[in-house]
Amino acid sequence: MRSSVNHYGADNDNNDILCWRVWSAARKPAVAIVVAIFVLGLVIAVHIAYRNAIYPVMTFVVLAGAVCPYYLPTRFTVDQEGITVSSLLGKRKKLWRNLRAYFPDGDGGVLVSPLVRRSLLSMARGIYLPYANNRDRLLDYLRQHLPPGQVKEQE
Repeated sequence: MRSSVNHYGADNDNNDILCWRVWSAARKPAVAIVVAIFVLGLVIAVHIAYRNAIYPVMTFVVLAGAVCPYYLPTRFTVDQEGITVSSLLGKRKKLWRNLRAYFPDGDGGVLVSPLVRRSLLSMARGIYLPYANNRDRLLDYLRQHLPPGQVKEQE
């Protein structure tokens, strides 16, 4: 069976780089199947409702674009320069000087944001780093570069 998580740099002498790969669809195959069936069902429903080839194709393109990152393996690299997220869809890099705080999210991962307070905007502008058996090491690394963020009190 193919592993959905690979660790690069975790066991070598270079402690300046933390690199891992996450493939969400392989981690939760049941969710991947349900989402694929939902997308296919919606495309069929649009085709039946409109009896046109263009609307189902547009529906598929929009929905596939939205869920595509879930189905592709993603590589995360945290180093002295910043954070890099790369997949088949492209590469996104945030430098430490542009980041202001991190927000641990239970056992799922950690949000690294250019904003000090957690909000919808910080989630949109930040980078979410899912844990892959590296929670403690990742949080230690983030503590070296950023302060913990402020969680907005519920009113």
